[in-house]
Amino acid sequence: MAVERGRRLHRGIVGLAFTGMGLAYAATAAASSGIADLAAAGGADSTEVYVLKLLEEQARANNNQELLDLFAAVTTSEEAARLAGEITPDRSGASIYNVATAQNVFANAVRKRTSDYILGDSARTSLWVTYLGTDSTSFVTSEGTNRFDGYDADSSGIAIGYDRVMSEDSILGVAFSQQSINSQSRLYNQRLDIDTYQAALYGTYQWRDMYFSAQGLAGWNSNRSERSIGDSLVADGQSQATARFNSQSFALLLDWQFPVYVGELTFLPSLYADYSLVKVEDYQENYVREYNKAGELTKSSGSPAALAYDKQEYETFNLGIGLELAHRLDTRVGVFATQLKLKAQQELLDHNLTTTARLASGGASFTLPVSEADDFFYETHLDLVWETNTSFSWHIGAQYLWSDSQETTMYYGRGTYSF
Repeated sequence: MAVERGRRLHRGIVGLAFTGMGLAYAATAAASSGIADLAAAGGADSTEVYVLKLLEEQARANNNQELLDLFAAVTTSEEAARLAGEITPDRSGASIYNVATAQNVFANAVRKRTSDYILGDSARTSLWVTYLGTDSTSFVTSEGTNRFDGYDADSSGIAIGYDRVMSEDSILGVAFSQQSINSQSRLYNQRLDIDTYQAALYGTYQWRDMYFSAQGLAGWNSNRSERSIGDSLVADGQSQATARFNSQSFALLLDWQFPVYVGELTFLPSLYADYSLVKVEDYQENYVREYNKAGELTKSSGSPAALAYDKQEYETFNLGIGLELAHRLDTRVGVFATQLKLKAQQELLDHNLTTTARLASGGASFTLPVSEADDFFYETHLDLVWETNTSFSWHIGAQYLWSDSQETTMYYGRGTYSF
């Protein structure tokens, strides 16, 4: 009996040992491959799950203990899904589309100035200053099993221009603008600040009863991005991924306008052709780890999930049609004008915008799709103009641009001195 009890006790101890080993193995397996499944269960989309699994594999292959510790800190499916979204590169296209919006705002300010000569302002050499402001929203969109980020942005700035009457039929001008943009992700704690500087050369030529206008724009942009990755899972200072980088923008815009005057009313049908190109430079989020000769960490900053990005380029070619209605009222203190415009445009270049990134600490790169801008979008604006009996005129207006996935309200306020 004693021998039999001893055998049963031995088998129990061995069984417990194997059970413990099995539990330990199961825990290790879960830690190595279960976080992606956990993120999927918490609501992460297919791209976020892919990126989380890929970076975990790279962390294990490169023995990136900091990143492994970040993954190991996850305990719930909600935390896993949140981390998957934060660790995934921005797919909203904010660094591209915000610059394109700033370029459009500046171009519209110049277009408003050139249309002054058609809608009644006397053709004189002029110096003008315009306030520029915007409120913009890019909505969160879904495509199949992927959910693309959205953002809210606002901007303010100024444009200064000078145009000169070259002949009875032509006007030539130059303008400069500066705008500051603040953009915030609608899904995650990601922020982008842009200071954009642009220059434009523009002109208008009258042939018979038609007007032809052209603008050439070039811009340089200083960008600062910041995002938080697992701030509830890591120590203070180890969740912020920041980067500074630059971008450039270029555009060529052509307009054809044919005014029809009916008493104090002017009907202005228009055709538009716009080409633009935005280039975003390579950049890397802050990641610094320095060690002394004894192998002790002496300097640390940035998230272990910080990324480096390849250059992005995005070009568009739009054809548009518009109709503007203007009414003029002569008074003892000058001329008051009201202008209302409707415009529709189609984007003809069907380019797929992507982003290519890799861990800042090293590893293979991966490429992800970015939310595509809509092919059709529309604009309307309302402007009020006061041409005084002196050399000054004043102009205020609001413009609204919208599509299926984005909307932008633009504000303008201009003073013009003619001589």
